[in-house]
Amino acid sequence: MGSQVDSKFTWVIKNLAPFGSEIICSDSFVISGCKWRLIAYPKRKWLNYLTLEVADCESFPIGWRRLANFSVTIVNKALEQIYRRQVTQQWFDHKTPRLSFPLMKTTLGFLVDEEVKIVAEIDVVEVIINGFQVLPSQVKSVNRLFKREPDIASKFPINNPLLKTAYMNVLLSLTKTLHLSPQKISNGDLSDTETTLAHMKTIGFKLELLEKKICEIKEKKAKEKAGKIKIQNTEEKLKDLKQKCLDLEAQLETEKAEVLAASAPLLLSDDEDVECVRRIFERHPETASDLRPKNQLVKTAYLNNLLDLIDIASLAPQELTEEELRDAENTFMDLEGVGFELDWLKKKLEELCVKKKKMESRGARMRELDRMIVEQRQVLLALEVELKNEEKEAVSDSARLGFEDVV
Repeated sequence: MGSQVDSKFTWVIKNLAPFGSEIICSDSFVISGCKWRLIAYPKRKWLNYLTLEVADCESFPIGWRRLANFSVTIVNKALEQIYRRQVTQQWFDHKTPRLSFPLMKTTLGFLVDEEVKIVAEIDVVEVIINGFQVLPSQVKSVNRLFKREPDIASKFPINNPLLKTAYMNVLLSLTKTLHLSPQKISNGDLSDTETTLAHMKTIGFKLELLEKKICEIKEKKAKEKAGKIKIQNTEEKLKDLKQKCLDLEAQLETEKAEVLAASAPLLLSDDEDVECVRRIFERHPETASDLRPKNQLVKTAYLNNLLDLIDIASLAPQELTEEELRDAENTFMDLEGVGFELDWLKKKLEELCVKKKKMESRGARMRELDRMIVEQRQVLLALEVELKNEEKEAVSDSARLGFEDVV
């Protein structure tokens, strides 16, 4: 069991006796950006040796080195005693990845209930990877860089440590910039990155992978720009189509209102009582003043025809067929032919014919408007789907690149 605080790692080994002569390894832990591990070599009931090892060093590129100060303290909390090994400084590299030193037999007194507590303190002074001195916080990034591109600095000619460190910092800054999502990289930043990368190539770095990433970012930015323009155009088309649909719907409602008005029955009197002959003559006393037939039966028959014609004129336009309108016109001509004065009824029949024609015309127009609205809505739906697809592509193109995608 182990716990870590800043540059210290505390390791508690429990039940030491059962291990006998077997080695005991701690969990890996990270201090100053470097991964370490402790190895204990027990002998009976005390610790014979203790080793500090660079964990996972077999995965490091050849040429790695790190200089570290190391000290160890063995604690007996019950007796408030400690055994402290003085600070030791050592270079760790692929040939010497570990540091071992013996522990005195007196550590036997630090066992409490077959348990021993070891506190290791590590201070990484310097880290060198492939000849480049880097900060502990940069170790992970630089290791991954050389793991992915072992030859990235194989032709780098500069030997001055300070200059090498400066160029490595520039290289890490390039990878960090290319790690950003395309929308966070301005065109100016991208231009600076290209210029810097070209300069780094002239110095001797092999940066084909980063060049490829720049091309990918430029392509994504171009697609993003084109996508935004396309989205904007689509949104404008949607706006125009929506307005057009609203205008068509308003026009349709107006047409419907006019059709409803046209389909209302004609009113021949305030009381709507067209069967009342008395009211006809009260309102139009000249109606039969010049009637030529004198026979009462014939006059009654013509008056019944007049009442039937008034009933027809009282109907709504949609309740009459074209044939019925033609029959009404013929009946009207017959009545005028025998002497009826029917200018007032003629006006009503003409209004009825006009409204009938308007209603038929508006019906056709309404059907056409319905068809146009359906078509516009289909276009609108297709554009909305296209807009959603464009937005998805824009989100995908603007996604942040992972470190693995860059290096």
